[in-house]
Amino acid sequence: MALDPLSLMHPHVAAWFRERYGEPTPVQAGVWPLAAEGRHILAIAPTGSGKTLAAFLDGISRLASGDYPADRLSILYISPLKALVEDIRVNLLEPLHGIHARFEAEGLAWPPLRVSVRTGDTSQTERRRDLSKPPSILATTPESLAILLNTAKGRAMLGEVRLLILDEVHA
Repeated sequence: MALDPLSLMHPHVAAWFRERYGEPTPVQAGVWPLAAEGRHILAIAPTGSGKTLAAFLDGISRLASGDYPADRLSILYISPLKALVEDIRVNLLEPLHGIHARFEAEGLAWPPLRVSVRTGDTSQTERRRDLSKPPSILATTPESLAILLNTAKGRAMLGEVRLLILDEVHA
């Protein structure tokens, strides 16, 4: 019998996923065991196949369990398409709120997770906030990443990244 890929997640993350989606899609079932092993993964699947959760859910589970620090930048998402960067932030809010609610219902502490976006449109106030108090998850573009890499504070923030997700690699 094959390993249930959700058994590799924090139990409340897995329970939220099952309640919301049922069983993992093929791309999710293929990615999560490799992610649990810390492997590098190239996931290619059609639109609507669950790639976003395939990419992020193991990292969210690690943030929820304390394996990744929530008070530092642990997950970095990079897309050359600025519109996707904001979409990712919005699309992560639903699972994060759902999992957070599950934790609260069980009386468990939820880490102070924060998702942020950095593009050319990000205000100076938001940029300063992210450098002084890094988000748990940052979605950005290659251009904004290059700016971060060229500053001492940016490099310090990026130095804690545990999971890197590159989207739209072909672009």
